[in-house]
Amino acid sequence: MKKMFKISLGVLIIGIVLMIVGFAGHGVKNIYFKGTMPTVEHRTTKNLAGNKEFKELDLNVPCSNVLIKTGKRFAVNYQGSNGRVPKVKLTGQTLTVNQDDGHGTFFTFDDGDDTLIITVPKGAILSGKIEMVDGDLDISNVDLTNMDINDADGDVTYNKLAVEGGMTTLGQGDFTSHGVTFKGHYTVKTDDGDNKVIASHADGFILHTVDGDNKLDGVDHGSEDLQQNTSAANLLRLETTDGDNSVINIKAVE
Repeated sequence: MKKMFKISLGVLIIGIVLMIVGFAGHGVKNIYFKGTMPTVEHRTTKNLAGNKEFKELDLNVPCSNVLIKTGKRFAVNYQGSNGRVPKVKLTGQTLTVNQDDGHGTFFTFDDGDDTLIITVPKGAILSGKIEMVDGDLDISNVDLTNMDINDADGDVTYNKLAVEGGMTTLGQGDFTSHGVTFKGHYTVKTDDGDNKVIASHADGFILHTVDGDNKLDGVDHGSEDLQQNTSAANLLRLETTDGDNSVINIKAVE
C-alpha cells in the first residue's frame, strides 16, 4: 500500500511540474498520460490514411467533430489534441476509426476542438455507422446509403446529398438539412433539439413532437402531428421529444 502511495505521489508531482513548465512556456497546458508518463498536450495535424478507397465507415469518435466532404482523392485527416489521435484501420473497403475518449487527461484547462476530416472523390457513396458522443457532424455532397448515425451531444448537418436507408439519431443537438433528397422511409429522431429541413426532397412527411411545435413553410401548426402523403414511397419522418420540427420549401423526389 505504501509503495502504491509513493508511486501515485510521484506521478502527481511530475504532473504538477509539467503543468508549471507548460504555464511558464506558453500558458497553462492540458496534461494526459501516455502509458504511465504524464505528457503535455499540444495541438497536432495528422494524415491518418492515404489515397486508399473505402465505401463503408465504422466510426467511434466520442470527443471529436466529424467532417465528411468531397475532394480529389480519398483521405482521412485529424486536427486536434495529440492525446486523442484516432486509430485508423482499413479492412477491405471498410474504414474503421476509433478515438480514445480523453478520460486519461490529468489536468484539463482548454480542450479545444478535435476534428476528423474524411474526404472522398465526387460520386462516392458511403454506408456503415457513425457513433459520436460529444461533437458535431457535417456531411456535404456525399451520398449515404444504409448509414446509421448516432450523436449523443452535438449538431448534425447534411448539405446537398441523398440519403437512403439507415437513420439519424441525436440526443442533445439540432438536425439541419439543406438540399437533401430523402429516399425510401427515412427517420430523424432527436431527444432534445430542433429538426429543420430546408429546400429538400421527399414525397411525404410526418412531423412529431412531444413538447414543441411543428412548422410548415413558416406556419406554426402547434404540437399536433403534421402529415402529408404518408403512404409515399419516399417518406421523411422527423421526431423530437423536446424541440421543434420545421419543413421549408420541400419538394417531390425527382
